[in-house]
Amino acid sequence: MKKIVIIGIIILLLLPIFTAADMKHEEIDILSNILEDFQGEFVEGDIVFNGMILDEFIGQDQMDKIGREVVKELNIVGKEIDPYISQKLIGDYYAKEIIFEEDFSQINYYGYDKEKNQISINLNSYFNSEEKKGETYLCINIVKDDDFSKINDIIDRVESIFVKYNTDMEMTSCIIGSIDGKVSQKNMTNKVHKALKNIKGDRIDKYSDDALLSYTVYTPYIDSHMLINEEKINLNIAIRYNEYENKTYLWIGTPIITTGY
Repeated sequence: MKKIVIIGIIILLLLPIFTAADMKHEEIDILSNILEDFQGEFVEGDIVFNGMILDEFIGQDQMDKIGREVVKELNIVGKEIDPYISQKLIGDYYAKEIIFEEDFSQINYYGYDKEKNQISINLNSYFNSEEKKGETYLCINIVKDDDFSKINDIIDRVESIFVKYNTDMEMTSCIIGSIDGKVSQKNMTNKVHKALKNIKGDRIDKYSDDALLSYTVYTPYIDSHMLINEEKINLNIAIRYNEYENKTYLWIGTPIITTGY
């Protein structure tokens, strides 16, 4: 089961692979502009980086070595702790979880960098006994709760890690915003249509119920895309009302939303 979950997380069929330059200058601006079209307030931005860094299974010593290098490269601050001992992280500590078995190794890190960006690192390696083949994957998730346009330096640091292993890096991104109060579905639908018109967006799919409104879109303004049922998609918009906070939340992601909503 664990291997199925891992494969589901790390395999995103993006065609072509995202590049850091595209992300910096085009995609973040597009997501931000869509949020402005909704007249929404920025809450946080989320980026996930994935890639296979080694075509072999590695054990504890090598996993620890790679993990320490990634933590250092991303400027994660504080002392290492066991998350089951303390939940205090910001500035003082970062957490480390480990799993080591005969054919499966995993290290997870959770912490913050010097700019107080929340960072999680998932490093996992497995061996397929039937195929006599092993692989090692790296997944990095960065959450920024202030100006998302200032994410460029972090992207550069992450890119340098994958370049070191001479491997392609896949990237997904999402901006979360909010609007005070409950916006009617009719009003929100009009806002979606206006936002899609501004980016020449082609609606591929739509889902709605009493609580959620979700759109799957293709826009020529974003070069990268993925294929679902032979349809190109590269933009995902989800809208949900939170009655406890009396706010309408928006998730705007490319090529799909990978965070929970």
